[in-house]
Amino acid sequence: MPYIIVRGTTQLIRAVLESDLPRVLQLVQLDAPLELVDASIGMSALHWACYYGHKRTAKALLDGKYEGRGAAIDARDRYQMTSLMRASRAGKLDVVRLLLARGARQELRDHDGWTALYCAALAGSSEIASLLCNAPGGVAALSRRCNDGKTPLDAAEGGGHLACAAMLRARGAKRGADL
Repeated sequence: MPYIIVRGTTQLIRAVLESDLPRVLQLVQLDAPLELVDASIGMSALHWACYYGHKRTAKALLDGKYEGRGAAIDARDRYQMTSLMRASRAGKLDVVRLLLARGARQELRDHDGWTALYCAALAGSSEIASLLCNAPGGVAALSRRCNDGKTPLDAAEGGGHLACAAMLRARGAKRGADL
């Protein structure tokens, strides 16, 4: 679904950024457009909620006014990142669990070829990386290279995230140069 850029931001995005769940719920019930994005980096209210780890807010946005008719779970921001990628990069485990339970697709890539697993490895989040490995598509994501040829294992090792790298290796991950 294409997104519409608005000048500045929207009331809904401001409510998400202020962690004002009652206001978010009110705006959702008033049919606030969930697909609008901010003018800075093109993130929707759902992207922001996931980035900041506001699980209840993310759930409200996903549910929308009517159960199941909320924000598009795999919508992309200006950098082609999904909410799952944003939450994985920010280390927001509970939000990643919610998104996966709701069917977020982890095989999607951003403009650099990063996946949610790559984002988790880059952040050094062993728990999120493990969760993603166990989710549908997780095994394939272990050897998926981004645009520069690096894999999630390269990202974890390059960031000095030894526990995350060890967990990825135990799952069968390889460096991009070894594939």
